[in-house]
Amino acid sequence: MVFKNSEKEISLRKSGILKKVIKNSIFPISTIALFGITVFYWNNQDYGLALEYHGQTVATMSNDKVYEQANHMIIDQLLPEDKSKIGTYPAQIKITPVNKVNCCESPSKIKDEIIKRSKEIITEGYGIYISDKLIAIGNDKDEIENAIKEIINETKSQNEGCEVELIEKLDIKKGLFSKEHIENIDKIKNILKDGKIQFTEYTVSENDTIVGISEKFGISTEELLQSNAENKDIAVWDKLKIKKVEKILNFKIFKTITEEKEIPYSSETIQDPTKETSFKQITQKGKNGKEKFTYKVDYEDSKEISRSEQEHIIVEEPITEKVTVGTKKPPRKSEFIWPVPFTKKITSPYGKRDGGFHKGIDIARAGVVGTDIVASQGGKVIVAKNGNLGYGNHIIIDHGNGKKTVYGHCQKLFVRQGQEVSQGNVIATVGSTGDSTGPHLHFEIRINNVAQDPQKYL
Repeated sequence: MVFKNSEKEISLRKSGILKKVIKNSIFPISTIALFGITVFYWNNQDYGLALEYHGQTVATMSNDKVYEQANHMIIDQLLPEDKSKIGTYPAQIKITPVNKVNCCESPSKIKDEIIKRSKEIITEGYGIYISDKLIAIGNDKDEIENAIKEIINETKSQNEGCEVELIEKLDIKKGLFSKEHIENIDKIKNILKDGKIQFTEYTVSENDTIVGISEKFGISTEELLQSNAENKDIAVWDKLKIKKVEKILNFKIFKTITEEKEIPYSSETIQDPTKETSFKQITQKGKNGKEKFTYKVDYEDSKEISRSEQEHIIVEEPITEKVTVGTKKPPRKSEFIWPVPFTKKITSPYGKRDGGFHKGIDIARAGVVGTDIVASQGGKVIVAKNGNLGYGNHIIIDHGNGKKTVYGHCQKLFVRQGQEVSQGNVIATVGSTGDSTGPHLHFEIRINNVAQDPQKYL
């Protein structure tokens, strides 16, 4: 180790107090030593350490630890390819008389002084990192940030109404870089916007064609030929340059949209045992509700590629429709209705009686003469006949399915043969024609032309 301007050096060497240790550094330093014992020895003296770099004193220090830390700070900030460049400049530390008050004890300041004297080779700059990969280097952080904002805004303007988000992580980090790697802001913007052009090498095989090679690498034949313009005739075993553009900024294009949808109302049935089964009433009108969905929709080339639900809100709850229905069964309704509304009094029932067999029932009461007779069931009038014998003026109605009804001893007939009547239609009035002992209606029900007891059907 070389120490200048110190007669004490010789005596120190002889006494064995000074120990020489060479330190690893990015600089090919001719004399860097740990001065543990020496500095301790000189602590109360007016001596310290002077760092000389490129022939000039950079700073003075009370011990070499300050330089050692500054050296590591520079190493940590340099790119691997730049470390050898700064290492070509000589640096030297030596013991020198100093004013301890003026010694620099800040590794950061020592680092800055070294960088200041290395401006022709290395300088501070701002590295642009995408997913921790260095893409470009600039010298103004604000310019870089503004360029990125401009690219994002351009992408937004091309996708109206959409938001734009970088897919990869982007960092701008301050560091030490070789000056030749620093790009101006226009070049940086072009790199970020258009991507980095890279060339790979491809060896032509026997089965290759220009079109085939172009398709293999996803480029046009014009691009392939332009990149290999020096090869007038491409032959087997030729090495071709394949141009590839590495896209730097990849964006996620998305839009937040909201959609309103109707919620169909449900229906609730309420049973009321006091109402007959024919009863049905809406007691509460139903109404559809509303719900709002918020989606994040991702796009690619202006086409929706996916969507994810971000929020779901019920704007308006649906109102349930309530319907009240009766469950009370009505009394059994007879197939045949009573033919004389005026009275239901039977003066002579169906069955045996003096002088023979009565095939129907006689319906009568004081004042019955001239009152209405109605069709017990709907059907076709097959007999409507006036006469003074037997049934007298009488009507027979065919109801189908082998069923018929007979209305005898009528006063007046209001229907004719072949006429269709409905259940309850007035067809005649009560009289006393034919073989009759007084005003009444003789009423029969016949099933397959056999007289039945009408009381079983009414």
